[in-house]
Amino acid sequence: MSEIIGKVESISEKRIYQRALRPDLEKVILEISSDDNQKVFFEVRDSCIKLLEYENIKVGDTVEVKYTFQGSKNGDIIYNNIVVTTIKLLKNNLDGVRSI
Repeated sequence: MSEIIGKVESISEKRIYQRALRPDLEKVILEISSDDNQKVFFEVRDSCIKLLEYENIKVGDTVEVKYTFQGSKNGDIIYNNIVVTTIKLLKNNLDGVRSI
C-alpha cells in the first residue's frame, strides 16, 4: 500500500456500474494534486465512498490517501486502476464546494 498527501481538486458524481456476476460497483473519481503539482485520479469505491462522506471531504481540502494498484488486462484493453483504501482529512478548506 502506498500513500500521498495532497489537495483535492475535484470529486466526481457517484456512479453505479451494474455487473452480471458480481455485486454492483459504486465509484467516485477523486482528483488530487501533490505539492509538486502532479495530478492523480483515484477510484473511490463502495465503503470508501462512505468514508469520504463521513470525513466531509470537499474540493480544496488537504487529505492523506492510502491506495493500491488494481490494474488488469482483458484482451487488448488495459485497466490502470488506482484505488483508495483509506482517506483522512488533514486540513479543511472552508471555501470548498462539495460535489458529491
